[in-house]
Amino acid sequence: MQKINYHELSAEEALGKLQVNKEGLSEAEVSKRREQYGLNEMVQKGRKHTLLLFLKQFKSLLIWILLIAAVISYITNHILDAYVILVVVIINTMIGFVQEFRAEKAVASLGSLLASNAKVFRDGHKINVEAKELVPGDIIELEEGDQIPADARIIVGKNLRAIESPLTGESVPVSKKNTVLPENTLIADQKNMLFKGTFIAGGFALAVVCYTGMHTAIGEIAQSMGAIKNVKTNFQKKTDVLAKQMAVIAVVSALALFIVAYVVQERQNVYDILLVSIAALVSAIPEGLPAVLSIVLAIGAHRMAKRNAIIREFSSTETLGAVTTIITDKTGTLTQNTLTVRKIGIIGQETVTVSGEGWEPIGNFIIKEQIADPQQHKVLAKLLQICSLCNNAAIQHHTDEDTYKLVGDPTEGALLVLGKKAGLSKNKQSALLDDLPFNSSIKMRASLIKGTKVNELLVVGAPEKVLDSASSILTVNGVNPLLEEEANKIKGQIEDWSNKAMRVIALAYKPVAEATEISDPMFEELVFVGIVAMIDPPRPDVKQAILQCNKAGIRVVMATGDHVNTAIAIAKETGILSANFQGQHMAVTEKQLESLDEKEFQKTVMTVPVFARLSPAMKLRIAETLQANGELVAMTGD
Repeated sequence: MQKINYHELSAEEALGKLQVNKEGLSEAEVSKRREQYGLNEMVQKGRKHTLLLFLKQFKSLLIWILLIAAVISYITNHILDAYVILVVVIINTMIGFVQEFRAEKAVASLGSLLASNAKVFRDGHKINVEAKELVPGDIIELEEGDQIPADARIIVGKNLRAIESPLTGESVPVSKKNTVLPENTLIADQKNMLFKGTFIAGGFALAVVCYTGMHTAIGEIAQSMGAIKNVKTNFQKKTDVLAKQMAVIAVVSALALFIVAYVVQERQNVYDILLVSIAALVSAIPEGLPAVLSIVLAIGAHRMAKRNAIIREFSSTETLGAVTTIITDKTGTLTQNTLTVRKIGIIGQETVTVSGEGWEPIGNFIIKEQIADPQQHKVLAKLLQICSLCNNAAIQHHTDEDTYKLVGDPTEGALLVLGKKAGLSKNKQSALLDDLPFNSSIKMRASLIKGTKVNELLVVGAPEKVLDSASSILTVNGVNPLLEEEANKIKGQIEDWSNKAMRVIALAYKPVAEATEISDPMFEELVFVGIVAMIDPPRPDVKQAILQCNKAGIRVVMATGDHVNTAIAIAKETGILSANFQGQHMAVTEKQLESLDEKEFQKTVMTVPVFARLSPAMKLRIAETLQANGELVAMTGD
């Protein structure tokens, strides 16, 4: 399929290229295109046949040397020796076969993470079909919570946001809209495209399917991974070298023994001398070595399996111990892939620090290094009320595993958890009269709540937008006009937190008498309450793990699709980027890498600890460059 950059086309041009209108394709055309493009599914390599998996255990040179030794022993009438060697070979083979058979079974049992159903327009009618039935040119409908079933160009988007962390590493939802973009726009910046395997965080969209199956962005990643040639592991290379050395030593020793004995015996008893030399040759091969090595590796693989690691080739356990460089993704690998509110800023009050992480609604509010009751602070209590009520997210508690799962937008989820930490519950507060999901044009969301005296509009949004729309501010002394000095102080705090890679959100409200519907004029003359700063926090054990890697002489490199400032902040917090780093660049982006010649590229890859805004193809190129420079590379996250 010829690749077309649909992001640089208008929606009408994209529809024209795909020869479809907004009514959708006919069933006859769908059948025709399915024959041309195939099913919309990822082509996976078939599971290795059991017999091939068994025969694979005989690929080791050491095993073949032992089999040759067994044959020689049998021919020379050393039957017991031959049987002993064969038993050792069989034990070694079964250990490897059982381990890898279990791993293959575990891999085969992993369920697909891709969408199974889609809403599509066919002959002007909206129907539900299996995602694998989609073809290029299909018109699909998407809304909050839907998983995107194929790569698609947006035709209509309303307050549309997508969670693209599975593809780009972006930890927060990105706004999407129907626009035209330059040809060389990176995937992470293609705001008019939706990608297979990612999610709709909010809003509504009509989109035309551009690519399906292995032609999607995630399919191309799978193809690039499949194109990597399998090479011998570090362990296999070492054992092959060892086998050759032992074979040479055994043959040379046996030959020397034969020559010396032949000379000493003055050419007598040649047959006996030959038998002794052959026996020495066989004895020089340590038949127990393969079994010992296999048992040690199997123990290592078993220990890793207890920590939820699947080892497809158990010799990889030794390779992990010889790694010199680790390339790690950020989102969901170094971080928890959750948003957590860390700080709250309110005029006239010290910054409030919030403890706790993830979606678990447990934590404290700390003011001046003292745990505080948020309900005893008027402005803080109002801010938390807005967090709790101006919200469409939900947190589900799975009691069997004692885990918490987000349903909805991660930003709203972080605010909801913040409210829950203060003991607030959305269902116990007030009646919802109207709700406006996040609107990308005004960069705010709002909820209209029925109050005891007057109804209130609660607003959450981009701090600069909320601040511009506010005419007053809530303080401990009540509602006062928003002074320029106070506004500048708030802007300074926003800039400071943003520079630390925190996502800053502002909160406000407005009494609206007896209004029952949200209207545009309501967003004027808001009462500003405060700001919150949230971040996708590092996993608790990551910093210690990186420290152990550094002590072991292993270099840890971050390669992420996220923004460079966020990457640097997490790198500093986890220890990837040390305080005494002396390099010219702390972090570089893909665009910067593409501008370098091959020599400069290699130098950068060998010295820079953080790479941001990367495509998967560039991550692979970085790994291959490290390998070409003699590094044994482990990659995690993607």
